[in-house]
Amino acid sequence: MHCSVARPWAALVALSTLLPPGLAAQYPDARLVPRGVLRIAFEPVYFSYGERFDVDGNVEPLGTDFSDDVAGVRLTPTMWSPQDAIGSIIGDAGYTINAGVFRTTLDADIRRFPLNLDFGISRRLTLSASIPLVSTRVQVNFVVDTTGSDMGVNLVSTGQEEAVRDLLLELEAGAALVESQIAAGAYGCPASQLCADAQDLVSRTRMLTGDLVVLTGVFPQGGVNDNLPPFAGGCGHLPQHAHGRRFRVHSRLTCVREVPPEVGRRRGGTPLGSAPGRESPGGAHR
Repeated sequence: MHCSVARPWAALVALSTLLPPGLAAQYPDARLVPRGVLRIAFEPVYFSYGERFDVDGNVEPLGTDFSDDVAGVRLTPTMWSPQDAIGSIIGDAGYTINAGVFRTTLDADIRRFPLNLDFGISRRLTLSASIPLVSTRVQVNFVVDTTGSDMGVNLVSTGQEEAVRDLLLELEAGAALVESQIAAGAYGCPASQLCADAQDLVSRTRMLTGDLVVLTGVFPQGGVNDNLPPFAGGCGHLPQHAHGRRFRVHSRLTCVREVPPEVGRRRGGTPLGSAPGRESPGGAHR
């Protein structure tokens, strides 16, 4: 294929000959300014965004990624482990966190005010500069509806760290106490159903302690997890309509805090979580 680059120039020259002589002389290049002249110009541009296209080409709100009808691990991936911990505590492997309905509305805009400077150095030479002035803004409206939720704010973030740590230490102390009694031959150990029940109680207590560490972010020996779970489920801070799961968590805590009555009657067991010799004002073990 043969291409000629001279033809466009020839056509341009031909067109220029058709212009009146005065008009041809008065038609300057828009990019050039006369010598010694400074031209200042603004070219403002405004963009506003409240919606976007999804992968299928459908229009959706800009805040879709930060909204959910059942807020859980999709919005807070750090809650995967706490979610598994709650499922372990209540005995529901399929449990999913529900922190309520999260609605996030985003309205973003970009404002550009480029400052253009042109200075004529000669009739055919202009020095140009452009200074970009850009302003961005995002307005956020975040609404939470906890109706139907079964989670609450992690109380450790509100100053309840020591209370949680006391519970963890109490559970571990009780498990260690029963374990020492098992080692001493209590509960018909090493071979009896009562001994097996006591061993199972120690295992479940320590599993519960580990789950509570994951759920709350509090370590028994001091300190808290750097990535403190934002939500926690359990006794006391779940909404009343979530009483089903709250009761299961509370029941599990209550269950492991005391040795079954038959263990205590037959072997003189101490309530799990109470150190020997610690008594309430009434004289009974706490």
